[in-house]
Amino acid sequence: MRRLHGAKGSRPTIGYRIALKAMTEIAAETWQFEFGKPDGFQYKAGQHVRMILPSVSANASGGNTRFLSFASSPHEPDLVFAVRMRETLFKMALLSLKPGDEVIVEMLVKAPTAAFGSDIDSTDPRLFLVGGIGIVPAYSMIKAILHQTPDCDLVLIALNRTPNDAPYLEDLRSMSSTQPGLSFVPVMTQTADWNGETGRLTWQQLQRLVPKLKERRVYVAGLEGMVQSAVQMLRRAGVRNSHIASEQFGAFSMEKNMHKNHSGRRGLLLVIVLAIIGLHLAGVVYVFRTALSSLSLDMSFLTGIGLAAAAIVLLKFLAFRWFAARHR
Repeated sequence: MRRLHGAKGSRPTIGYRIALKAMTEIAAETWQFEFGKPDGFQYKAGQHVRMILPSVSANASGGNTRFLSFASSPHEPDLVFAVRMRETLFKMALLSLKPGDEVIVEMLVKAPTAAFGSDIDSTDPRLFLVGGIGIVPAYSMIKAILHQTPDCDLVLIALNRTPNDAPYLEDLRSMSSTQPGLSFVPVMTQTADWNGETGRLTWQQLQRLVPKLKERRVYVAGLEGMVQSAVQMLRRAGVRNSHIASEQFGAFSMEKNMHKNHSGRRGLLLVIVLAIIGLHLAGVVYVFRTALSSLSLDMSFLTGIGLAAAAIVLLKFLAFRWFAARHR
């Protein structure tokens, strides 16, 4: 999120003061905060805000701001956020708010195209693969998609240690039972007392649980290690990078990365390879001119030089094709 916002003031933002209406514990050490929605307030499902607590000094340890994703969807009457609580000054101050207390939220005027929910209007089949509090932006997007396209094709796989750690577990179960467009698969990674999927998720399990996996747009959200492991697993299962969007949650920030933007990096690699080929060709021309000026015209010598240069260029081209295929 910090990268999307950039340095303070580098992107146009709009600010609002919003008042707390209620807070609820929705999982172990996880609280939901409901705020009133100001008139004219607009946002996209899956979007985030920079929340500022006026009661905390900007110079306090950890500062007085955090980036939070909406758990609510635009069609809902309130603005809702869910936070995994830790003993930090910001989060303790957030938890101590009383109904009517105000906080400040800042949003980008125009969400970047790389944002997690930027293609919410697409009708493609989708997979949401989330861990822990990573459910928050996915929950917002899923509700929005089901609201506008009830006959969609969504699969949600939510990884948690135990049922007590799983935010919105019962809400999602109820939603999947009444909404044919949503298939919900909760996976508990550290408990055997669960009548469902358990243990570490594997790519074979993923292929079994998700029909038409390679055709889906995939959204991955959670802590950094979980996201990196999940993206690697999806690649192994044959999902293209252009179909994967990921969002990494950290202690104080969230990083968003659309893998389809790797095209810029591949373009740079292509430029580098073409430059190398150009240098090789220049070297071949130089050798030929030197050979012609200093040696008698020996066709076997010139042919050998030419074949060697062509082989080097071909090997480098094949290496580039292999690398590009691995990172497409």
